[in-house]
Amino acid sequence: MRSPYLIAMLPLLFSCSTEPAPDPGAPPAAPGTPPAQPEAPGVTVPPVTGLHLQALVATSGDGVERLLDGDPTTGWSPASDAVDEGVLLRFEEPTRVLEAKLQLCPESTAATFQSYVNGAENTRVRVNPGGPVLIPWREQMDTPAVKSLFVRILGSDGPVDICEIAVTLPPEQTQAVAPPRAVPATVQATSVLEPCEAYHTGYLFDGRTDFGWVEGAEGLGVGEKLILDFGGAIEITGFDIWNGYQRSPDHFQRNARLAKLGLSVDGAEPMAIAVADTQGPQRIDLPAPVTGKRFELKIAEAVAGTSYEDLVISELRLRDASGPFGLVTADLEKKETELLDKLVDHELGTAVNTTWVGLCNELDRLTLRSNHSFVAYTTLEEGPDDEIREVFDGAWVLRELAAPSTIQTFGRRHRTLSTWMPYGDDQVQTTVKIAGGKSQLWLHDHTAPAPAAELLKDQSFAAEHAYCQQGTAWLEQDMGELLFIKGSALAGIYRPF
Repeated sequence: MRSPYLIAMLPLLFSCSTEPAPDPGAPPAAPGTPPAQPEAPGVTVPPVTGLHLQALVATSGDGVERLLDGDPTTGWSPASDAVDEGVLLRFEEPTRVLEAKLQLCPESTAATFQSYVNGAENTRVRVNPGGPVLIPWREQMDTPAVKSLFVRILGSDGPVDICEIAVTLPPEQTQAVAPPRAVPATVQATSVLEPCEAYHTGYLFDGRTDFGWVEGAEGLGVGEKLILDFGGAIEITGFDIWNGYQRSPDHFQRNARLAKLGLSVDGAEPMAIAVADTQGPQRIDLPAPVTGKRFELKIAEAVAGTSYEDLVISELRLRDASGPFGLVTADLEKKETELLDKLVDHELGTAVNTTWVGLCNELDRLTLRSNHSFVAYTTLEEGPDDEIREVFDGAWVLRELAAPSTIQTFGRRHRTLSTWMPYGDDQVQTTVKIAGGKSQLWLHDHTAPAPAAELLKDQSFAAEHAYCQQGTAWLEQDMGELLFIKGSALAGIYRPF
């Protein structure tokens, strides 16, 4: 049975099926025959120039690599409203960091940032345009071993442009922190699960382990292929792979994973590669380096998930003699452009790339990004001793454009319960579960309160934090445009931040 969170429940309004990758024109070479030398010139992989990150990812926008170029005149700004946007730096291994600093560009407005170290809240800092500003460590931390550092914009006076993120390492570490190495390539798959905006091959190389490619064939995907074409000869010594759906332990267990890959280079006889059934990255070294311009990765064996047949690979990198490197493809940009084209001159276009704040609870925030990612922050309970907060994030796709528009979300709910202990350390409990579903959404203003008033009477809408307890009198107040969302996974009434 296909996952309700991995396959369309309604026919797609817009076709987005990936063109199947063509089979090689020539028959495969006999076993043991070395691949023919490609005629195209070789591909140059960027050299190692420092301590290269495993990932450098922005929630939206382009040019995030400029944050580490040492040039305070160039930088990154989000494509969405600044609030709740941010940048993730992930190291290959936990690395001692003496200090980290943020520097805003001169044209940026001031902003407040929340930092996270290894997924846990660190500190908040107010940054004004000008020189670099220190991100303080929590009192309990002294030169922490950092696996990941995420800086999130909590609030700003307007557009935010970050010019530099400077990371200082101990004196014994002589290399400076550098963006991941990467080369351009085209990537095709023999199948992609619909809706492809949530599962296409571009997610294999975006640095986010909570997104990935999902094959779209029946069964466990055995026989499906990924084709990596570099247009010229390149030598690799192995792979780094994030097997299965890494979005959460729940996702990992319930969906199919790789057990064995077949690697074919330029049409030669494939070699078998065993893949461990584990979460996290795993390094796979080939028996000997191979050179070619076209690499086929075939699902040879698979491990069934506990619930769904869909096989997922969350992230993939190649290795050469100097270390790992990623691929740069046009897939993510193409899908984003297609979505924006559909929303031109449609009211839903103003809902995308906008930060919305809950009308019933101002601690609630929602952003639907044009890159098909979304995040919803919710405070379910706040008291003197206990606090329950939830982050619902993942991918979203457009199902129906006509009003009320319909979207579908595919993600996870990360819920945190914090309990204050007066005579001991505070207790924090977290749970992460699969979440998603269809929601209707539309924009409304105070001049037409009747539809909104009717919605508030709908018991299916009055669920959890989505229902306003204060009645409907506020609908006649001039609060500007409101966003209404009704659905099992995502619901609420929001106003622009």
